[in-house]
Amino acid sequence: MAIWGRLSDFSLHAVLTSLREYRSGIIHIDAGDGNQYCLHVSEQALTALQINADNFSCPEQVKAVMAKLFSSSTGTFRYLSAHTSPLRRDFQLDLNDLDNTGNISSQEEISSQKPPLLSVFEHRGMKKLLPHADTRFTLNLKDQVMDNYVLQRFLDRSTAQLMTGVSASELAKLLNEDVEKIRFYFYRLIQMTVIIPTCS
Repeated sequence: MAIWGRLSDFSLHAVLTSLREYRSGIIHIDAGDGNQYCLHVSEQALTALQINADNFSCPEQVKAVMAKLFSSSTGTFRYLSAHTSPLRRDFQLDLNDLDNTGNISSQEEISSQKPPLLSVFEHRGMKKLLPHADTRFTLNLKDQVMDNYVLQRFLDRSTAQLMTGVSASELAKLLNEDVEKIRFYFYRLIQMTVIIPTCS
C-alpha cells in the first residue's frame, strides 16, 4: 500500500501520528533541499534513517535531522508498506521521543492520544498542522465507529462524498459549514487513518 502527499498539507508529525499504531514501512521524503530522506518505521519506532542512500546510525544526528524535517513545510512524502519495502533496523527511537524533538507541545500530544470534544477555537494553535483546504481525501477505513460523538456525526454526514473523494473546501460548501472546521475534522480523521489523500 502506498500513501503520498505534500508536506505543505501534512506535517511530518501528522504523517507519523497516522502511521504510529497501524503500519510499518518506509517514508520517502523530498524536502526540496536537494536531499532524499528515507525513514524506516516499525512498531511505533524509527529504526533507520537514510539520506541519499547513506545510512545514519548516531541517535543525536538522527534527532537533528528529524527536527529539521519536523519543521519543513515544503516538499513531498511517499509511504510504502513493509510488505513492499524491506525495513532496516539500525537503531530504535520511539516516535513519541521524536515528537518531542519536533517541539510538539505536551497538550497536543495528550489531545492526539485521547481527542476531546472538538472545539475549533480551542485548537487554533494547531492550524499549521491542518491539511490544505483543496487537498482531496477518500475513506481508508469504512464502517468506522468512534467514541467521539462530534467526529462520528461529521463522518456520517460526509461518508457519501468521502467514498469518491472530496476536499475540505468542497465539503464546506456542500454541508454549509466553516472550511476551517472541516479542515480540523479532516486532521483528526487523518490521525486515525480513517481518511487518506487521493492519488489524483
